[in-house]
Amino acid sequence: MQHKTTNPEEFFVRCNGGHPETGHPAVFLDLTKTEQISCPYCGTVYKKKEND
Repeated sequence: MQHKTTNPEEFFVRCNGGHPETGHPAVFLDLTKTEQISCPYCGTVYKKKEND
């Protein structure tokens, strides 16, 4: 499982599994109500980066 940090101002992230040939359909994950979310297809965890 991968972990990726996003810009704190991003409200949605797009995940496609990372590779065109072995990935999955693109999904948009909503970060408006949470600080962290995982992709339902590949399990990649997206977390908002802490403000410095």
